[in-house]
Amino acid sequence: MSEFQAFFDPEMYSMTGWANGAPREAMPLPPDLLPALADKLPRPRSGPRFTWEYPPHNFYAMWKYALLVAPENTVRIYDLAKSKIQVPVPALATNQHLAEETWEHNAYIAGYLGFLELQRLAGKDVVDSELRQAVTNEMNRLFQLRILNFDVNSPWADDTTHKWHLNIARNFMFLVPELGSFMRAHLYNQVEDALSEYSDIAPYWFASRYENVPDEGIMSALYNYNALFQAKAYILEENRGQLTKYLDVPAFERGDLFYILNLIAAIEAADN
Repeated sequence: MSEFQAFFDPEMYSMTGWANGAPREAMPLPPDLLPALADKLPRPRSGPRFTWEYPPHNFYAMWKYALLVAPENTVRIYDLAKSKIQVPVPALATNQHLAEETWEHNAYIAGYLGFLELQRLAGKDVVDSELRQAVTNEMNRLFQLRILNFDVNSPWADDTTHKWHLNIARNFMFLVPELGSFMRAHLYNQVEDALSEYSDIAPYWFASRYENVPDEGIMSALYNYNALFQAKAYILEENRGQLTKYLDVPAFERGDLFYILNLIAAIEAADN
């Protein structure tokens, strides 16, 4: 509850920064770096690399928070979400943009899913029926567009922005179970082929902090081991025995959300 009041109500921060909270890494940071962290304070807007001002997948997290942690604050959480929801998606999020940066496409779908569930949980689906219809229409458009723009291949033939690092993760980043079920129903064969190809190209995708990467860099993108694992769990619906083969160690000493999500998916999977 203290985190909710510090970072969410009334100011809905997009990033918590580095000045607060306990360290997650196992190693101590160099002393000369510590003063720089004090300047990295929470901020309400996302960086310029995204088309959104507020991360849409946060609405999905808000629904789960209200459902599982703070049901007594559901109406307040919904009112805050309502103040930030963008519908339709911003003009910068064109169909072409979403076809390339598919993580944004997935995040917008997750956000609309979460917002509608949060609205229902707060009992505001009738009162705010016009907003509900607008969000539903845009979510359904994005669902159908997700079928049309799925592509196993990288859209960056001559990349100068280092997006190649996300080549194998991009289709499945910010995947939530509901979107996974939709893709299973409409894109199962394409996803199965994609995961097979990605496993051939990057056979160590499941290893956290794997020290191999295309282009410039040292370490594989942290998204890889979460995105492909989630696709196996929620699109292919592999069983627990299959999934645990790819369950590596956390990338951080504590609080590795990607690892936690993978662990939950494996525990909840069918055991045969």
